[in-house]
Amino acid sequence: MKLPDQFLETPTRWFTYLYGLSSLFGITTAITFSLVWSHWHSTLNGCFSTDCGCCLYVTTTPGTITGSNIGVCWFITYAHLVIGLGGCAMTCWYCVRRVREQTRRARGKTRQRPVYSCSEHQEDSSFIVQALLSGVISVLLFSTAYMFTEGYIKTCSEYRRTVARNLKASGNLMDLISSRVSCTSILDMMDYTQPNTPRRAPRGGIINSALLLQTTGLLTWAHFGVWVVLLVYNTCLARQRAGLGGGKDISWSVGVKPKQVPESEKMSVIGTETSI
Repeated sequence: MKLPDQFLETPTRWFTYLYGLSSLFGITTAITFSLVWSHWHSTLNGCFSTDCGCCLYVTTTPGTITGSNIGVCWFITYAHLVIGLGGCAMTCWYCVRRVREQTRRARGKTRQRPVYSCSEHQEDSSFIVQALLSGVISVLLFSTAYMFTEGYIKTCSEYRRTVARNLKASGNLMDLISSRVSCTSILDMMDYTQPNTPRRAPRGGIINSALLLQTTGLLTWAHFGVWVVLLVYNTCLARQRAGLGGGKDISWSVGVKPKQVPESEKMSVIGTETSI
């Protein structure tokens, strides 16, 4: 796969953008999701031996509503938080690198030379390492996004039964709740109808659970998409540096397109060396 020249000639800039998006999506996902499951934790935690206060994969009975193991919510929250903080660190690193390159260029300490390849082995290996790391993180984020989506659908389905039971629905009303009422409306009903548990810790008011959960779902998949792009981008850069991409070589240190030497100048240089 060959990328356009503008992506290959200025990788520092594109890495800054991509890692910045990862930081934004990861930290925001952790915040929005933690607001929901911490709000519902005391209400859903009805287990005696384990902590089952997670708002995903909820199960209901005629008299109770119980969440899933809290480890599910912890895994999704802290996976995105840690990766988001890592993206923030990488963004700062590449921002500093861009500033240093632009400063050297502005002071005239860099010059354009007819460079046709970058021989710095350290830079070549960094793309490979980043590609491998991006692959591992992409798999991790896909698992969190899939787990969240499946758990959200399961929770919505269980809440439908609870709403129908609370309304004593039957006939057309039951069909309406089962097939026409959206998950957003179902979750809105549960925000107001699900009883509080003052004997443990009160929820502390009403929140928009549907909005927060749907925002979290979109952000989890968006965060996964950013790291897929990073995986593809690092792989293409690694192939380019290894001479397998079929494109033009790039100069990382200068960040500009190498100067092309005309064929006439090449022939004159060869003739001069031969005469000498």
